[in-house]
Amino acid sequence: MPEVKNRMDNPAPEVAYQEIQLPDDKDFGTGTMRFKTKKNTLTPPVGIGPKTIAAMLINPPRFQMTATINTGEKVVAVRLGRADGTLLSRMLFALPADLDTGQSHEFEIPFAKWKLSEMSMDGSKLQEKTM
Repeated sequence: MPEVKNRMDNPAPEVAYQEIQLPDDKDFGTGTMRFKTKKNTLTPPVGIGPKTIAAMLINPPRFQMTATINTGEKVVAVRLGRADGTLLSRMLFALPADLDTGQSHEFEIPFAKWKLSEMSMDGSKLQEKTM
């Protein structure tokens, strides 16, 4: 039952890195997803409107997790499930009202037994929003 840890640098223009850590390679339902946005990527371009930034981890057919930042709504939607499209858990989190969009931010999302429970940004827990 060795640990699984996989990190990808620069998986998207707005994402500096994303990684998954699973304490047991036989249990894809418990672990932690981390990702970091690049500097100035949360700032919507002038005249274009809100921006969406996504980090996605997928291991067909066993695992899929996405975190989507919506800068217009100032929320992060997180979905956890199997790569066949089976959704097992989802949550919505509010970004801080005083979010510095010019800085990079690090996000961490732990999950256990295929359930999401919390999310943190730069070490501080984000508030859950109702969907």
